[in-house]
Amino acid sequence: MGFIIICWIVMGVLCALIALAKRRSGLGWFLLGCLFGPLALLFAAAMSAAPRQSCLPADPQKTCPYCAETVKMQAVVCKHCGQRLGNVIENNPSQDQWNRELEKLPQQKGRRWGSSPQPDKESD
Repeated sequence: MGFIIICWIVMGVLCALIALAKRRSGLGWFLLGCLFGPLALLFAAAMSAAPRQSCLPADPQKTCPYCAETVKMQAVVCKHCGQRLGNVIENNPSQDQWNRELEKLPQQKGRRWGSSPQPDKESD
């Protein structure tokens, strides 16, 4: 009786090894091999390999730091706001990158909504 149980566990291990070699679930095929024995081993040997998944998305995009719209990764100029992107942005820019880019922007005069009022400087 113990020999039969060891044989079924060995078949489960063989199924798992075959499945891992074909980029399939090793644990799932181990359980199937333990439950169905030689039949699962036969199916594991006959199955095809899982297709490889590409690391890059089909249409890689990045976010414009000026208008927050998405543009293609190869874009040099944002199609929405017209700002030059260059090599400024990544998919997740750090706070330092944002601060450096904001310092480069020209300072706009005038009041913004939500800002504290500043007295106008008038020349005498």
